[in-house]
Amino acid sequence: MFTKCPCPANTQDPRHDSCFSPHHLSVVVAKLVYAASSWWGFATADDRKRLQAVIRRGIRSGLCEQQHKTVEELVEEANDKLFTNVIYNKQHVLHSTLPLH
Repeated sequence: MFTKCPCPANTQDPRHDSCFSPHHLSVVVAKLVYAASSWWGFATADDRKRLQAVIRRGIRSGLCEQQHKTVEELVEEANDKLFTNVIYNKQHVLHSTLPLH
């Protein structure tokens, strides 16, 4: 999952700060919230704490800003985007499942 390290050959270590490219966190966050609408309701409090720990590690290691959204906020945002798209996009595959107005 690591991209090629720009460091000299003798310091190529995935834990080296400058070895991480900025897109690593976005990939990790995308994987955390992938299909969250379907599994978030089944996640226990411990599951949610573990997911949030990944974000905290990203903050501690400098991969994201200190004010990064929580996993719960990310999932809520993803749900809002999904349901907004379902409601307003008549071509969306789930649009036909909505109750008639």
